[in-house]
Amino acid sequence: MKFQRKEHLIYYMLTNNNVRLSHYDYSFLTSMQILIHEEKDITQNQANLFTRLITKYQHQLLSKGLEQKLLHQLLWQSNIVPSLPEYTNARVTYIKEENLLTFKVPFKKDFINAFRQHGHDIWEWNRDKRRYEASPSTLALKILYTTLPNYFETVYYGEVKELIDELEKISNTTTLWNPTLVESNGEYTIAASNDTLDNILKDIPLNAEPKTLCILAELGIAIDEHIIADDQKLKFCSEYITQVDIDQIPEVAKWIAELGCKKVILTRGWGHELDKPHTLEIIQHLKNNNINFINRPMQPLELEPEEIKDAMLLQYSTLQEKGSSNRGALKNIQIINRRPISVT
Repeated sequence: MKFQRKEHLIYYMLTNNNVRLSHYDYSFLTSMQILIHEEKDITQNQANLFTRLITKYQHQLLSKGLEQKLLHQLLWQSNIVPSLPEYTNARVTYIKEENLLTFKVPFKKDFINAFRQHGHDIWEWNRDKRRYEASPSTLALKILYTTLPNYFETVYYGEVKELIDELEKISNTTTLWNPTLVESNGEYTIAASNDTLDNILKDIPLNAEPKTLCILAELGIAIDEHIIADDQKLKFCSEYITQVDIDQIPEVAKWIAELGCKKVILTRGWGHELDKPHTLEIIQHLKNNNINFINRPMQPLELEPEEIKDAMLLQYSTLQEKGSSNRGALKNIQIINRRPISVT
């Protein structure tokens, strides 16, 4: 059997199960065949990849009387064009007329594997237009922003580029996709917000006041590190689950009172600690700030919602472990005891 061109070999490999191709190689050769018929051009990268496939399937081809050396010597009838950026980059754009986010990428097996794990529920492959499509959403864009750069140089066009550029000016990568209080020119906004959060926050003025940060933390909204800086009080207020050293308790008790909380529930780790000096010290600081305390030495998740909705939880923890929490409480405070143990 003799072939005159490499295009003929592609047709042969795709026909009648002459060669048992992997799913990805079959998809690649099918795409090449479409390009050959429709555009008469293929890129240098595509031509190189086909050369590697001849080597990969050399044993099956040899069983059909086709020698690898002779197949490599076949010429292309199609035009071989340089692999310009448009053939090697990921290209992301928004098509206003169709209200679709779209992107095109060159074939790459590793990318397809990863994208099927993270993006298949949001993004759909349009076989006719050779592109991925999705309804515009933060999640759809997040999937691209966090996945594409691992495999391709990524180029954003039009309105998508403007959006990405603006977000990157005011935010780091984490802030881009997780609701986060950010400040720019004295104005506070929630980056990566959504309709639900906007509705909840409509009557809450955004600022860097401790009470505001505490409310936002309870809602699961992060606070940009530039707002907190080195202020320990703001750090405490900005973390829903926060760890404090036992020697900070005098300050922490004052902060709790300033936040308007009148009740603290002593949870995990307190059952056998109530008569210990350090525990009595903590309780005294709570009393000094007119904070009531209830002893519930159980896991926070076992507490009743009505009991904790206006309270902060206080529990012992370790440097290695952050204890369990309950989102029904105002805050979860975990105490680390670094004091040395006296041995007598």
